Amino acid sequence: MNSADLMGKRVLVVGGGLTGASIARFLTRCGVPFDLVDERPVSVNELGKADEAIICSSTKGALAITSVDGQPVADGKVGPVTRRLMHAWAEYVG
Repeated sequence: MNSADLMGKRVLVVGGGLTGASIARFLTRCGVPFDLVDERPVSVNELGKADEAIICSSTKGALAITSVDGQPVADGKVGPVTRRLMHAWAEYVG
């Protein structure tokens, strides 16, 4: 898939661990829109260009990645999708 194919799309890039299908189901349940799932390794360069970066764990839920190698991801703050997932996870696990 080249960058022209991705223009204007909301792409969920899953880098490992939980499968793309599992993440996609949880995002759909939380009402987070996305256009496609791309399951592959994520580069540091991509993280630096992302609107948001999230790491997920079955024990901790969704956690924001706000910087990589001292450089901010987006504005360096927790984004709205991450906040939504953090809240949804807290409700899910009780």
